[in-house]
Amino acid sequence: MGEGTSGVNLNTWPATLFVARDGRVRSIHTGFAAPSSGTFNDQLKTEFTAQIEKLLAENETQAAQAKPEVGAPTTAQLHAANY
Repeated sequence: MGEGTSGVNLNTWPATLFVARDGRVRSIHTGFAAPSSGTFNDQLKTEFTAQIEKLLAENETQAAQAKPEVGAPTTAQLHAANY
């Protein structure tokens, strides 16, 4: 996501937003690799697992110091945009 963009009105489906403990969107993945896609599905599962484990392993201090994607919205911003 580029400077000044947000997940609001994200023109893609499906989209997975990885949210850190501090509520900031750390990463966004777009698209889907079905099990029938073979190695693409395996790679996606590996990447998702690594991203989730990384976020879960962070303590609150690390999460606060981490850099989110440029222009990535907070969960509060996403929630507000949907109402």
